[in-house]
Amino acid sequence: MTVTIKNLGAIKDATIELGGLTMFVGPNGTGKSYLAKVLYGLQRHETITGSFFKNADRFYQMVFGKSLSTFQDAFSDLQQLKPVDLRKILSDLANLHAELFKEQLADFFNDDSNIFSDTLIFYSNIPELSDDKLRNIIDLAIEQVNSWLNAQASTTLLTPRNDISPESVPFALLWHLFWGVGGGLADYFPAARSNFMLTYKEIYRARADESVGLENVSDKLLLASKGVQTRKAGKLIRFDKPTEDFLGRLYDLDVSTNSSLSKIGVNLQKRLYNNDRIVIEQPEGGSLLDFKFHINSDLASGKIRLHLASSMVTETSPLLLGFWHWVQPNSLVIIDEPESHLHPEAQRSLISGLAEAVNQGLQLILITHSPYILSCVNNLIKFSNLIKNFPEDEEVSQLKTEYPDLIAIDKPVHAYHFGRDGLVKDILLESGLIDEAEFTEPFDRINDLYQTMRDIEWEHRK
Repeated sequence: MTVTIKNLGAIKDATIELGGLTMFVGPNGTGKSYLAKVLYGLQRHETITGSFFKNADRFYQMVFGKSLSTFQDAFSDLQQLKPVDLRKILSDLANLHAELFKEQLADFFNDDSNIFSDTLIFYSNIPELSDDKLRNIIDLAIEQVNSWLNAQASTTLLTPRNDISPESVPFALLWHLFWGVGGGLADYFPAARSNFMLTYKEIYRARADESVGLENVSDKLLLASKGVQTRKAGKLIRFDKPTEDFLGRLYDLDVSTNSSLSKIGVNLQKRLYNNDRIVIEQPEGGSLLDFKFHINSDLASGKIRLHLASSMVTETSPLLLGFWHWVQPNSLVIIDEPESHLHPEAQRSLISGLAEAVNQGLQLILITHSPYILSCVNNLIKFSNLIKNFPEDEEVSQLKTEYPDLIAIDKPVHAYHFGRDGLVKDILLESGLIDEAEFTEPFDRINDLYQTMRDIEWEHRK
C-alpha cells in the first residue's frame, strides 16, 4: 500500500510505500516526524471509528449506492453484499478515510496555525484481496450484527433495551474491512523517551488534579511555570495525539497481559542490559506503576529508580515495555530516534532485535539521524542476500557463529530521504541496499575541512 502526502509542514511531496522495515532519514526540520505521525494517525482504530460515526451516510453511499435509512434495510443490504462489489470500492473507501483524517489534522496535532490547511493525503496500490478474504470480511460483519441482535433479544425488564442504530451495520463491515487490510493497530514511540519515563507520574498527577476548563496536563504545567494558579481556565498547549497515546500506554499498562512479541523484549533487554533488567512494581495505594532498574553485578545488587539509571536505560525501557505487554506483530510501530543515548554497539543490538520483530510481521518505521543505524540495516540486508544466494557457503555459516545477533531480514525494506527542498525521495538502490551517501556527504565535508587545514599547516612547516 502506498500513501502520498503533499503540503505537510516542510514537506511538499512524499510518496511512501508501507510494509516491512521503513527508514526515514534527512536533516532536522524536514518533516520526518510529521509524516510518521500522519501515517500513525491513519492506522489507529480511533481514527476510523471517529471518522465513520461522524460521516456514516457518506460511507454508506459509497458502499451501497444509496442513503442510510433503517436498521432493517441496512442489515438486508449487508447480507446481499458481494465480494466483487466490495472490491470495486476499496480504493475509494481508503481515500475517503484519508480525506476525513486530513480534516482532523489540526486537532490531531493540536494546531491552531492553519499549517495543515493545504495538506493532501491519498492512497494508491491498495492490496488486492481475494474473493475468499472479502467474503470472510462480509460474513464477519454479518456475524457481528447478529451478535448484537442476540444480545438485545436477551434483555429483560432488569436490563434496559437499547435499539441498534442503523450506523452500526455499515460500521461492522468497515471495521472488519479495515482490520482485513492491516489497519487498527499502531504505536508511536516519540523522541526523548527518557523525559517521559522520568516525568510520567508528575504529568499524570497534574492531569488528575485539573479543574475548571483545563483539560490537558501541559496547560497546567505551562501556567505553573509562569507562576499562575493552575486552576485558572484557559486554552493553552497540550501534546499531540501520538504523544498522548504513548503516555496513555504508560498510565494504563496492564502487566498481566503479555504480547506475542514479548520474547523480542526479553532478548532486547539481554542484549542491551546484559544481566541487568527493568522491574515493574505496583506501589501500595498507588494507581500508577513504578519502573525501576535492577542491577546484578559484582559491584552492586539491588533496585534503583530510573533517574539513577543510565540514559540508555530510560530511553530504551519504553520499547521493552511495549514489546512485553502491548505491541502486536500485525501492527505499525514508529520509533523516533531509536539511536538516542545508545553506543554504536547498542544500536547494532537494537536493530537486530527490531529486525526479528519485522520478520514476525511487524511494520516498522524508524526515524533516524544515525549513520550507524543505517549501516546496521544494510548489514542485515546484505546478510539476507548471502543466505539466499549462497546457503551452503562455509564463510556464511561462520558469520552466523561469529555474529549470533546477525539477522537475515526477510521482509521488504524501504528508505526515504527528506530534503530541505521539501521533496522526499526513495534512496533504496537496485541492489536492495540503502544509499548511505546522504550520511557520508556531511562526514566528507567535515573531513575535507580537516584536510584543508592540515594542508595549510603543511605549507608552513619549517
